[in-house]
Amino acid sequence: MNIESLGHAGLLLRDDAGVPILVTDPWVLGSCYWRSWWLVNYPSPALRAEVARARYGYITHEHPDHFHTASIRALGTSIEYLAPDLPQEHITGYLREQGYQASVLPAFTWKTLAPGVRVLSIPLLNDDSVLIVDTPSAVAIDLNDSKPSRGQIRQLRGWLDRHAPGKRRILLSSYSPASIVNSFIRHTERVTLRQKSDYVHNVCENCRTLGVDDFIPFASQVIFRRRDSVWANAFKVSFDDLRTHWRAPETRLLPPYTRIDLRDGAVSSVPPEAYNTAESDAQRKVEAQESLDATADLEDEHLEKLRRKLNASRWILAALFPRGVGFALEHTH
Repeated sequence: MNIESLGHAGLLLRDDAGVPILVTDPWVLGSCYWRSWWLVNYPSPALRAEVARARYGYITHEHPDHFHTASIRALGTSIEYLAPDLPQEHITGYLREQGYQASVLPAFTWKTLAPGVRVLSIPLLNDDSVLIVDTPSAVAIDLNDSKPSRGQIRQLRGWLDRHAPGKRRILLSSYSPASIVNSFIRHTERVTLRQKSDYVHNVCENCRTLGVDDFIPFASQVIFRRRDSVWANAFKVSFDDLRTHWRAPETRLLPPYTRIDLRDGAVSSVPPEAYNTAESDAQRKVEAQESLDATADLEDEHLEKLRRKLNASRWILAALFPRGVGFALEHTH
């Protein structure tokens, strides 16, 4: 039995015969966020075909780099999708409308996927979830980019000690920023609130707290290709940064795009020189999207929706931005 990191938040679990059992957050082609985010390495056609044969799929949350509907369409309708029991759950409704099998996975309730294989979903208050994958010889902890609190991590450690003692523990977690943390400019210079080493040290602390044997870099392997987002590439935490700042000697740091045998811990990885970036096709699509955006109209109803969205967080925004928030627009009509 093995698991394989497909890139970003995609994880594939196979049984002892090599039959795919589970895929998480499949993103196997294309881009997201208006052609801004692209994968560092796209799965080969053979690997994509394997993913399409998985019996189950789990979507951790609704962000399009995790709930990638173009990939779901490409994989076909044979996968039975599971979603966390979030307060506002829209994943299963959308999938069912599109003709897919989909159901909510009750919180903190084991679901058996195959003999000896079960999963447990832990919804979090930030509309994300953690997935625990329990197998006969190892347990995989999929944090994706859910960012549970330190107290929640300690609670999870106690739970693992009670329910999965003696098993290899594998942590899969984001390790690079994907928020407004790097979006501040002072005196024409872009500044950041956190250093790259801070992200690595946070992962190391989680590894130590959880007693993790192996860490697989996860949910952070993208290239920003639009002209208005390409600057973010300089702020990404790379695998080299992980190695440079790694401070968890009890945990083995594995490369991205790694397959690990859950019985003996043997690993194989895709070397960087073999990455498939689909670069030529990406550039053409980015340029087409940018041209389309340049002619898009922003109507009054759109502005009203934005006003309501910001108003819901007005007290937090007022504290963070006491001088107000502004937007640079080419045109509105």
